[in-house]
Amino acid sequence: MFNINSGKGFSITFNNGVRVSVQFGIGNYCTEYFTRKLTIDNWDEASRKQARDGSGDAEIAIIGADDKWLTREFDIHIDDDVVGYCSPFYVLKALVWAEAYNG
Repeated sequence: MFNINSGKGFSITFNNGVRVSVQFGIGNYCTEYFTRKLTIDNWDEASRKQARDGSGDAEIAIIGADDKWLTREFDIHIDDDVVGYCSPFYVLKALVWAEAYNG
């Protein structure tokens, strides 16, 4: 299953119930996190610009079928449930790992 998340990312849920969230919009841990000065007045404009321009990296999280966070199982070198500033290759590795997860 594919889902769009607030117009600034997506998630994929595999047949094993594991979901990978990939976010790269305003407020997510990606290159664009610090480059947009936001106020309530320009939030929508900045979000539309971000959607149009994209980002070179993204924030990811991996969640199990039982809603247990699996991100740290995927990468034991991280200390959070969310990993920021991920390259496209890292995101691909997370997707492949999540699809094969049998925990």
